[in-house]
Amino acid sequence: MGESAALISTFVHGLAAGAVLAIALAVGRSGLSRDVRLATVLMTLSVTGWVVVESLPLFAALGRPIALDLLSCPVAGLFWLFLLTVFADWKVTPVTLLPALLLLATGALQHVLPESAQDAMWSARNLFSAALAGHAAFVILRGWNDDLVERRRRFRVVLLSIACLFVLVEVTAGFGFRFTGDAGWLTVVVGHPIGGVLLAALTGALSALTLDVRASAFG
Repeated sequence: MGESAALISTFVHGLAAGAVLAIALAVGRSGLSRDVRLATVLMTLSVTGWVVVESLPLFAALGRPIALDLLSCPVAGLFWLFLLTVFADWKVTPVTLLPALLLLATGALQHVLPESAQDAMWSARNLFSAALAGHAAFVILRGWNDDLVERRRRFRVVLLSIACLFVLVEVTAGFGFRFTGDAGWLTVVVGHPIGGVLLAALTGALSALTLDVRASAFG
């Protein structure tokens, strides 16, 4: 990555991390239910770690802390839990935290596996993350017609778009690069400037939507 690209990556990923933390602050201090607040804060903290880790220049500038790396591992599981807590009234329990804990454990394990096994673990984790996003999207769509609150219906559209877009971009580009070796696939992933700009735009829109937190938007 060139110097200009590294500067852009650091800037846009920093913006995205700030936007995500703004969501955590707004929801954490709100009067929403305990489960919604807890799921949101856990999700946003993990997304923040993921955003930083995916930006190699920013991660390196921070000294590559293992805590941030581990924090990023369960991001798909915590985003799934966040969606189901908000739109399906699920509770945050040890059982509903299992997908996130599984991703955390396998993410940590991936670092110590032999190189020959790391690709298989990476593929399994990404497919599992895609399945979680697909399930969450199904739940959101299933409840669309039954949701009479217009603000929450709009919120469903934003979150569903984010979930589907990131699954499509990240998983497709990741597997495309693995199978073809063509670095062109990597230009749109979150760790590169174009993907970072997309992430910053999406998280900025989401934070703008949730900074004025209302119970009608979250259920």
